[in-house]
Amino acid sequence: MIKDELDPLVYEELSDEAIVLEVFNDCVVGVGSVFPHTHSVLIYDVGEMVISLMKKDGMDMEEAMEFYAYNIAGLCVGDGTPIFMSDKIIDRAIVMQPL
Repeated sequence: MIKDELDPLVYEELSDEAIVLEVFNDCVVGVGSVFPHTHSVLIYDVGEMVISLMKKDGMDMEEAMEFYAYNIAGLCVGDGTPIFMSDKIIDRAIVMQPL
């Protein structure tokens, strides 16, 4: 997903530094910021990201969780780094999985 494809209300709030993970456009749940920064970044739902990996890439649950843990969870790309929201028990297991 590119910024132009975001919901117009989300796009208005999103800062220029925000990183957009194009393959997870259906996993965006909102916009937020991390103190002390004031710029807005995207918030992704971890559970939806895992489900997306399973559907789009044919991974099973274990493969998708491992992919998330190793390739996405530790993403740090500066001020535009997205927020990864976890609100389900399985999401917590994914995030807490040892690397």
